[in-house]
Amino acid sequence: MTIKYDSQIMTTWQSCAIIALLCQVVLCAPLFASEQKYTVGEITVVNTDIYSSDEISQTNVILKSFRKTVNKLHFDTRERVIRREVLPETGSELAEVDLRETERNLRSLGYLVNVSVTPLDTLPGNVVPIEVRYQETWSTNIAFSF
Repeated sequence: MTIKYDSQIMTTWQSCAIIALLCQVVLCAPLFASEQKYTVGEITVVNTDIYSSDEISQTNVILKSFRKTVNKLHFDTRERVIRREVLPETGSELAEVDLRETERNLRSLGYLVNVSVTPLDTLPGNVVPIEVRYQETWSTNIAFSF
């Protein structure tokens, strides 16, 4: 048996597979609507060096010395500045849109690269810790804050 659809001929198996897929979507829709809620756990902030150890080791001696010196002289951004841009709060409901918006907020500061806001393994009670990881770029801008 064949079914003609948009001038293509489908076999019985193909039409059965499409019907099964449609039934699965219709039957599973209530499952997605009642999806478990997850709570934001501890939020960890991780800053990586301006130049990674790989970048340092794969260069010549002069550039290697310069990069090591830059890493040592560089002042890290205060953690409170980073946490100010993190939208999810510990104990709130986890939403992917908040994680992506946090990444955009951190990138918009202008001196952070390789920004990632990642949920980690789920803990008992549907609590999900979050890791905020970023790398600063070298800047000659000097700013004072009190």
